[in-house]
Amino acid sequence: MDEKTGKVNDFLHELFQQVGSKEIPQISMYDVGANIGLDKDKAAALAEELMIDDLVELKTLAGEIGITEAGLELLQRNGLIAGRVTTSHTLSGEVVLTEGDRQVIEEILAAIRQALTQNSTDYEVIEEAIIDMKTIEVQLLSPQPKTAVVLAVFSSLKNLLRRINGEEIITEFDAVFARL
Repeated sequence: MDEKTGKVNDFLHELFQQVGSKEIPQISMYDVGANIGLDKDKAAALAEELMIDDLVELKTLAGEIGITEAGLELLQRNGLIAGRVTTSHTLSGEVVLTEGDRQVIEEILAAIRQALTQNSTDYEVIEEAIIDMKTIEVQLLSPQPKTAVVLAVFSSLKNLLRRINGEEIITEFDAVFARL
């Protein structure tokens, strides 16, 4: 990896880390640059290049930026973030899961599986995660899958993800469950 590619990856990853859990997903391009050792001019120049490549978007005239879908995909391809969940969706908040809720939960489970395979994880953690995921999958087979049951199991999975440094997924599924 050349130096420019490294800086691009570092910048995008830092941007993702900073905006991943915020309600308003934007931050100053200068702050992102400073966090990876760039002065204001270099941060602005790199951010502008990333805007041209549609990896970053300008959010405010004061230099606040956000990461685009293309930027997220690049981070995922480069192995810097695990499989992502579509955080534009949240669960309905109904007592029984809707079809849309089921789809979002299946995306989360796929991202957790990917995180387990990408992170060095001991057998006991994998075993516990699989049992929790199977519990959710069994609940989804019910004609009336209960939101409360799924939430309780996801709470357990969240603790496991912390043990394997799965913070990106935690941030993403916190957004999915935000209204509950």
